[in-house]
Amino acid sequence: MNILITGSNGFLCQKLIKKLMNKSHFIIGTDKDKNILENKKNFTFLRCDISNKAKLFKKITLLKKKIDLIIHTAAIQPISNDQDLKSMILVNSFGATNILQICKKLHIKNLIFTSSFSVYGQQKNPIKENSIKSPQNFYGMSKMFAEEQIILFSKRFNMNYIILRLDGIFGHKQNLPGFSKMCFEKFVKNENIELFNSGLQIRDHVYIDDAVNSIVLSIKKLKKIKKGIFNIGGGQPISNYTRAMFIKKNLYSKSKLIKIKRSNPNISNIYLDLKRAKKILGYEPKSVNQNTLKYLKELTKNEK
Repeated sequence: MNILITGSNGFLCQKLIKKLMNKSHFIIGTDKDKNILENKKNFTFLRCDISNKAKLFKKITLLKKKIDLIIHTAAIQPISNDQDLKSMILVNSFGATNILQICKKLHIKNLIFTSSFSVYGQQKNPIKENSIKSPQNFYGMSKMFAEEQIILFSKRFNMNYIILRLDGIFGHKQNLPGFSKMCFEKFVKNENIELFNSGLQIRDHVYIDDAVNSIVLSIKKLKKIKKGIFNIGGGQPISNYTRAMFIKKNLYSKSKLIKIKRSNPNISNIYLDLKRAKKILGYEPKSVNQNTLKYLKELTKNEK
């Protein structure tokens, strides 16, 4: 299968592409920055920003390869609270518009889109796929707009799609801040950690290997499912205190966990209902302890 993957330099895509190449797929990676992946006979790279539809279309057509599937992951991520609305909309929303128009022009009938739990906003947990979307930040809004375009486009042009609403991804070489990453960096230096809300916030971050597997499963099931939206999380919601304590113990750190009672407006309990993904996709994440131990092993190896 010939697969076009946007955002190929990203944390998720680096692992995904290596796995798909091992399964004999031909991968066309595209990213706005210089390629960082190893060139192989079943991988080619197109340097292009998805917000530039004309350039992207020209580069794809010059390949003279029939594309069977697009996996659209390229997006500006919410690295800080100071988010640029214009950039978010241009890349995350109108970037999706450009991808869909290319699908139409090149008669590409299959699309997998990596969305986010951020489309939900504050909801009753566990959050189901049919919950009302009410994003609380620009990132969530831009992803929601992309989703709506895909759903409408599919109705008009008979395209198969799977939308994966991913919880926060963690793993070795992650390029975004994350709670587990912060814990590791503090604990290896024996520095104390302050936990707002007394560390009681419950989250269900998804490990990188499980996130990659959710996409691989989607590729296998896409033509049968035709249209579907699935939550992808870690499968075991736990508090920040429990997660931090597990990491601390396994690093034999002398750090202290300091519980701060005052709340942080950016901290709340969020976790997803995974029943649909488990039943239809066959998605089964590893246990949080198993994944965290693997993560710590990779990080510790990298520190030496």
